[in-house]
Amino acid sequence: RVEGGISMRRHDVTVGRKGRVVADIRGKRICVEGQVKGDLFGEEVVIRGSGRVEGNASAAQVTLEQGCHFRGSINMESETEGSSKKASPGPRPVASGAA
Repeated sequence: RVEGGISMRRHDVTVGRKGRVVADIRGKRICVEGQVKGDLFGEEVVIRGSGRVEGNASAAQVTLEQGCHFRGSINMESETEGSSKKASPGPRPVASGAA
């Protein structure tokens, strides 16, 4: 059982079938087979059929396998993508030649 925070942004993090985590998890690829109470932040989040998550998932790719339990919201924007996006200008009006 782990309580607190887990931050391994450049590494994969796996919560095994018997694992219990009460913490936010930051990792490159996060795989949950056990139980997590906390938010998940990574490039990829996978919640296996045996996994239970109470928290939000934020990743470019999120997989929820059949049989898993997930209570929270999903944000499929990468962390850098959300902060670097700029608003694009809208379409320009076209002058009409009709008189």
